[in-house]
Amino acid sequence: LYEIDLRRIFRTLYKEKGINPSKQLVDDTAVAFRIYSNKKMRLYPWVLPFFEWVRNSGGRLYLLSNAQECFTVPELKVLGLYDRFDGIVISSCVRIKKPDRRIMDALTDKYDINIGESVMIGNEQKADMGVAEAAGMDGLYLQTETSGTYDKDCKAVYEILDGNYEIMYDFFRT
Repeated sequence: LYEIDLRRIFRTLYKEKGINPSKQLVDDTAVAFRIYSNKKMRLYPWVLPFFEWVRNSGGRLYLLSNAQECFTVPELKVLGLYDRFDGIVISSCVRIKKPDRRIMDALTDKYDINIGESVMIGNEQKADMGVAEAAGMDGLYLQTETSGTYDKDCKAVYEILDGNYEIMYDFFRT
């Protein structure tokens, strides 16, 4: 699957109106578009404690996202998450989307990640659990209010369907 960079679209729209936009204007337009079109942006209360627990356990954290970099990076910074990741691969940058295995390869190759020692955690069954399965990686599916309809044939090794995210810790204890 292919992922476009919406900044190219905004740049083209400006040029069609006779405006030669600066990089800053295009970036600001993208952020404004996201702000006006986004219904909500919040951090789940369990995220920061879980991130801290992973770190304290010697783990590393990476983000593999089907998203627009121009939206995602500012949002991660606002939420205080950007600097908490050891690495980030965003689909609009590599022009590949989950569940295509090549986006997982982009992440694992760039950051020298061992698939056998890793778990893909996500709330999208087709994209997140699909890319985990394609890469031969364990997956933890978290059903959230934005997950859509649950498919009982999900390929996740682990699932949390009831919002009890505290049990995540149990999946990772050896």
